[in-house]
Amino acid sequence: FLNFSSIRSPGAIFFMAMRACMATAFYIFNIVWVSSLKSRFHFQASDHGKFMSFVGLSYALCQGVIAKRVIHCVGHGKQRTNLLLVSCVIMGLGRWFVFQTDSLSLVYVCFFAITVTLG
Repeated sequence: FLNFSSIRSPGAIFFMAMRACMATAFYIFNIVWVSSLKSRFHFQASDHGKFMSFVGLSYALCQGVIAKRVIHCVGHGKQRTNLLLVSCVIMGLGRWFVFQTDSLSLVYVCFFAITVTLG
């Protein structure tokens, strides 16, 4: 499986490492996130359901409407690389910010931005 020269290229290794780090960060974040929501906003099961429904709707909206337009406007080449980098920064800073705020509406706004960058 790993005998392909393209898999051993620096770019492919970078993307595999980045994906592994992002997946690890995602799961660590989710473990801490649930207890954070409960302690700061007194989330119950129904609140989690509403929040996850919002995230799912945002993700569907992004993939169905927003992503096509953004990728079309960005073009090809270096602009797409910059879009990927900006998306990674928004995901990282957005998750940091949701832990810093005490406003539930800002949490929803930040998660919309995070979800759009994932789409």
